[in-house]
Amino acid sequence: TGAVGAEGRRLVEEAEAKAGSLVKELGAQVIQRLAKELAPLREGLAQGAARCEESTAECRRGLEDHGRALRQLADHAASASARLAARLEESAAELREELAAAAVSNFQGEMRLWKGMVLQARDQHA
Repeated sequence: TGAVGAEGRRLVEEAEAKAGSLVKELGAQVIQRLAKELAPLREGLAQGAARCEESTAECRRGLEDHGRALRQLADHAASASARLAARLEESAAELREELAAAAVSNFQGEMRLWKGMVLQARDQHA
């Protein structure tokens, strides 16, 4: 039984050694296979990230362009508003002058009319 026990232990040790070797070999194969499968995934991920960066940059450029256009539009609107205000002030001043001239003209016409009526009344009494 001693020889059988020693032989059994030896066989167990050999089996364990073989199993350990197989596990190491299997682990190495799994790692190699995972590395092969991960390579295209990493590449695809890198390409996707690059496309995202490009898209983000395009969006940023578009936003900058829109920002510039909005600033130009705001400047143009402010300028147009200032020109309109100036033109309205000019028109108001012109209207005030015309009204004043019309009032003076009306007053002068009324004075001539009164003068004519006074002269006519005086001539009739004289």
